[in-house]
Amino acid sequence: MTSTSKQGKNDEISVFNSPYELFKEECITITQKTLHILLPDVSVKLNHEIPAKLDFGELAIPVFHIAKKMGKKPRELAEALVENIDLSNSRFIKKVVIGGAGYLNFFVEYDSFARLVINSIKELDTNYGMVETKKKEKIIVEYLSPNPNSPLHIGHARNAVLGSSLVKVLKTQSHDVLSHIYIDDVGRQVAICVQGLSMVDSQPSDMKSDQFVGTIYTITNAFTEIQKAKKEQNSLAEWESIAEELKKAQPEIFQQISNKSKNIDLEAEISTLITRYENRDEKTVQLFRSLVDLVLEGFKETFKKIDIAFESFDWESSFIWDGSVKKILNELKKTPFVSEVDGALVFDCEKAATELNLKASLGVKEDHEIPPLTLIRSDGTTLYTTRDIAYSSWKLGQSDRVINVIGKEQTLPQLQIRIALYVLGEDGSKQIHYAYELVKLPEFKMSSRRGRYIGFDELINEATARALDEVNTRSPHLSEDEKRNIAEIVGIGAVKYALLNAVPTKLVTFTWNKVLDFDQNSGPFIQYAHARACNILKKVKQLPKTADYNLINNELKKLLLQKLSIYPMIVSKAAEELRPDLVCEYANNLAAVFNSFYASIPVLAAETNELRDLRLLLVNGVRIVLRNALNLIGITAPARM
Repeated sequence: MTSTSKQGKNDEISVFNSPYELFKEECITITQKTLHILLPDVSVKLNHEIPAKLDFGELAIPVFHIAKKMGKKPRELAEALVENIDLSNSRFIKKVVIGGAGYLNFFVEYDSFARLVINSIKELDTNYGMVETKKKEKIIVEYLSPNPNSPLHIGHARNAVLGSSLVKVLKTQSHDVLSHIYIDDVGRQVAICVQGLSMVDSQPSDMKSDQFVGTIYTITNAFTEIQKAKKEQNSLAEWESIAEELKKAQPEIFQQISNKSKNIDLEAEISTLITRYENRDEKTVQLFRSLVDLVLEGFKETFKKIDIAFESFDWESSFIWDGSVKKILNELKKTPFVSEVDGALVFDCEKAATELNLKASLGVKEDHEIPPLTLIRSDGTTLYTTRDIAYSSWKLGQSDRVINVIGKEQTLPQLQIRIALYVLGEDGSKQIHYAYELVKLPEFKMSSRRGRYIGFDELINEATARALDEVNTRSPHLSEDEKRNIAEIVGIGAVKYALLNAVPTKLVTFTWNKVLDFDQNSGPFIQYAHARACNILKKVKQLPKTADYNLINNELKKLLLQKLSIYPMIVSKAAEELRPDLVCEYANNLAAVFNSFYASIPVLAAETNELRDLRLLLVNGVRIVLRNALNLIGITAPARM
């Protein structure tokens, strides 16, 4: 049984920011009206699905739950609905048929729907995919907040591309989104760097500033641990082995620190620096700030290369010096959840979560005991988590929602901070721990102790070099400058896509054959599809203004149009679920469909002018949507490759 539309084109909408959504709403509204006629006392929410094959239409509505509620067989209910659905005033529905054991399968009217999709993409252009949310929020996304004691490494790389893409995706929904980076300038690691820097004469001219500080940190830390092992009469074998490696890698810096540390108690000096900095000793503040600025100088070079920017640089020390940490501590002390244990101030997270009935909302099992949090050490210094409570409270005061992009290993501290926020009267549910898993490089063992890690800069340089080999093979006619420019765009895009194209909580295994696969599921694969579209379009003087959309009559053209129409819905879902990987998946699928279209359907050599016009408009739609999707995941869409 089939219901068929008899509507003309007079009432068509020319442009809409989410075409498939309009089609979906029409399908649901018509079904609801029919249900109300057949079953006036029944009120249910209708769901929809996008069928796996176009043979089943462009949209399907299951009626199983309604039939169960009414004590009817699903197919019988579907038959009754199809018999009674009136499509005479429909704009985009061609027909409705019964599917399977209880589905309504809706087929689109391509003349009107394709016109809407193509016009919307062409007119909205860079704004296609931006759908204003009903509830706008001010959102702070805090990400990429590394300790300033080494260059950014591959772990930071995933944090950086996740955070940056989240910001872009959330902005498509008209949220007011600010990206923040937290400068961890307080604590032992930075103090080690400050101490080490005081023992080194100058920075090598061929070394980036963050790499210079990273080298100082690993060498100074090694000597500190060797001194400590000697005092405690522990084995020196491991640290002496580490020191030997560091000496071979950077002999000049190693020797300077070795010579000047012989008559210094490094541990005592480092502890003194930490205390003086927290107490805002003027000379010590200058030392720490100069050191951190040196590291940030190197970070910013990397940020520029990968096109990442921040609206706010938040210094950890400022929350100590402005009294925020002290205020938080005083408020927590007034509660029954804080006590002194062996000279330290401890927050009983388990007691707080239990008495305030927080476990369910925090996603913690009732029988799971949450470890306590030390707020102040016995020597009077605060821990980073304590300072994070003050920082979190400040962020919540500046926004409606806070998203902290922090590794999965920080799950416990992030949980403890949220409990503390609830105790302080804040709504801890507004702060989200956006956890992500590590990045694994087969056959490479990282070690911060030995200064052995894959730097973000190294990763980009390696990707660019490998991409250049591919560009040389594919486009030997280009100039050397053009090749290098494309290789950098492709290399950076390949790395970003590889780090984003997985659910954040899934481990990423980084292998070059997958990262730079030009033939499937990679940044270069999608970029190449975009370049193909651009190459076709540059050969025509002017795009046609319209086409005969009834000529969308084969599966590839239909599938291409469907993919183009759902893009805004994919972006909205990615924003709602905080899933940039959904945009990656979509872009890869669209590129795959377009490549099949490109391989089997001639565009410039189409059999008729009418077919040529239609295919050109479809290609232009692909170009725009692939570019927009790539932009959301921080990847440049090159016009040639």
